[in-house]
Amino acid sequence: MSLPTTSNRNGDDKHTDPGDSCFMPLTGTFVVIQLDIDTTIKRFKLDTCTVTDEIKNLRPKKYLGSIQTVTELPMPFKPSHKVAINFVGKGICAEDYDDCVTPGMCTPIEPTSGHPSVTREAVQPSPGFPFGDCYFYSFVSATVRVPTKPYLRRHMVSLDGRGVAMLATNKSDDVQKYIALKKERGFPLEPYEEDEDDSSYDEDGVMEKKQVEHRSECCTDSESMISASSASYDDVTPFDEDELAAIFLRGDEEFEDPEADETPVSVNAWVDLREIEEVVDPSGFLEEVAHLRRVIREAKARSADKYTSVPEADVQMSDEITPIGGKNHHNATSPWVDRTDRADLNQLECMDKTEHTMQSDESQTHVDSTADDAGQKGTPPPVRRIRAVQRLKAMSRWCKRSYIARGLRSVRDKIGKTLRAVTRGLCLPRRRQKSY
Repeated sequence: MSLPTTSNRNGDDKHTDPGDSCFMPLTGTFVVIQLDIDTTIKRFKLDTCTVTDEIKNLRPKKYLGSIQTVTELPMPFKPSHKVAINFVGKGICAEDYDDCVTPGMCTPIEPTSGHPSVTREAVQPSPGFPFGDCYFYSFVSATVRVPTKPYLRRHMVSLDGRGVAMLATNKSDDVQKYIALKKERGFPLEPYEEDEDDSSYDEDGVMEKKQVEHRSECCTDSESMISASSASYDDVTPFDEDELAAIFLRGDEEFEDPEADETPVSVNAWVDLREIEEVVDPSGFLEEVAHLRRVIREAKARSADKYTSVPEADVQMSDEITPIGGKNHHNATSPWVDRTDRADLNQLECMDKTEHTMQSDESQTHVDSTADDAGQKGTPPPVRRIRAVQRLKAMSRWCKRSYIARGLRSVRDKIGKTLRAVTRGLCLPRRRQKSY
């Protein structure tokens, strides 16, 4: 069963009451997601034109899922939010011997109720799920970034608290079955899977003796654990006000490492299920993400090879950079400025050295012009300009975060003054009564 799409519904949504929308999907809400290639590539510090040939055949599809968890503090001014998605597929999941997946590792969604295990109930979306023969796949999930924008509540189809808890319980049970199958078939366990196996239950529902002994040992050594944990915090460097302001305003996205494979991709998201015509196999989304990550890694490798293997003859260029168009631009910079912008620069040091650097560049320019007339070789002027631009960019980021932190401190001081005034006003009558 599928819903027909309507072409004029977006126009009607423009005049919606702001109270009828929220800036991000809530936990348990069904969403239609589609891989956002351009935004993901930009977040990984790449230019789309550098990977045009690799992604021209990548046509992302729309997939159906539900918000499992919001993994960062929701704020309406953040550009995106990191969430965990439980994907929905058509029919019970296929059996895979090598991955230790059985057809029963899924949860039906009403109006579907069939399941290999008769004891597993179907979750009940509200106000009603428009597709039939659909299941949550326990081992098909992903962490993505959904854009911050108005999501209309009247279009939302969601699970209530009982449905979210039931889905989490079923997924936990399937994890235990998965680990048991791996042990039975002789497959090696991951470290986190060994921890899960230690906390498993026996047939009577009583925890294993090993875990009980472990818990008793933890209880008897509680004082030593508290002292050890408090001592460990002494070695942790606290966040300064600038870093706290960046975390509060930008979230985890500000500190995500574009070089890490676990960095979540960006997606387009809709809560109106009419955006999807039919439910497709959610494993296709994982394949699209894997392909895009491979393209990004290859592009970064090519970029690194390109700028680490530049011949010395190519570096000794004139002070004027001539682009493809043939025009001279004195302010043009090398493409690797954006790439090295990720470097961990000491921002305070950049502020101290910027003025000295600019003065030295001016004096060095005069020396280089004299040296060129004499046939001597000096430091390439474009390299000096690139370094100066890097320092200026780092200084601008530091200034921006300082202004944000200063604004937060001002707001905090005003709130503190207001609270103190209110407290004095409340305490004044009591003092008068005592004086009488």
